[in-house]
Amino acid sequence: MEIIYGLGAWAGEYIVLNKSAVKKLDFDTVTFLVYLLEMERNFKEFGDSYGTWTEGSRWFNAGIKVLEDNIGLSFYKQNKCILKLEELGIVEQKNMGIPRRRYFRIKHENLKKFLEEMK
Repeated sequence: MEIIYGLGAWAGEYIVLNKSAVKKLDFDTVTFLVYLLEMERNFKEFGDSYGTWTEGSRWFNAGIKVLEDNIGLSFYKQNKCILKLEELGIVEQKNMGIPRRRYFRIKHENLKKFLEEMK
């Protein structure tokens, strides 16, 4: 289990979250962000079967159903988390392709600044 930026860790069936981050954002948003960070790490390490992961762009696909099945957040709750993270400048989201898929990019510089402010 690897702690991601001090926010939390994803270990198979378990998620460990930073209490301060949960207070600053909320439980769902921190869970969502930790899961996105874990997905990004996996794509970087093992590759992306869709071929969308490139070191220059760092966009990766995270489908609504995949997120709902893995972390239990409905479409509505996912959108709430995305809006909050976009407002903070931590995550970018866009729809691409046919059929349209949802892609994310994590802005690590902004995430680091946010975490420094949180301390």
